[in-house]
Amino acid sequence: MFTTRQPEIREKRNKGGSMLIRLTRSIDELNYAEEFAVSGGDGHSMIQIERASWADWIFEEISVCRDGRIFESRVCESTVLSARELIDLNSAKPLAVRSPIGRLDGERCKTANDAHPAL
Repeated sequence: MFTTRQPEIREKRNKGGSMLIRLTRSIDELNYAEEFAVSGGDGHSMIQIERASWADWIFEEISVCRDGRIFESRVCESTVLSARELIDLNSAKPLAVRSPIGRLDGERCKTANDAHPAL
């Protein structure tokens, strides 16, 4: 099994450069983790963004995807001031579609050469 010896760390500063978002990725056997945090420009006193699956700067505010919803938050000096829900995508479930012919019963798929044997 794979284990991360040293996590992948990525940082992105806001437009003014005074704050940053830190993404930490790691893997421990079958557990894959992405953790987001926000901090002042010095990179110290990180505030964890709980249950976030994505975070990014939109101008001077932070947008966060969590539990199927997108939030916008104002951050000032490493303090999250407010969070406002922009959209709830939980009801936007994809439609179930049937698998293409030949995929369900293990039949091999036709290739371009099968369709045009003269080629």
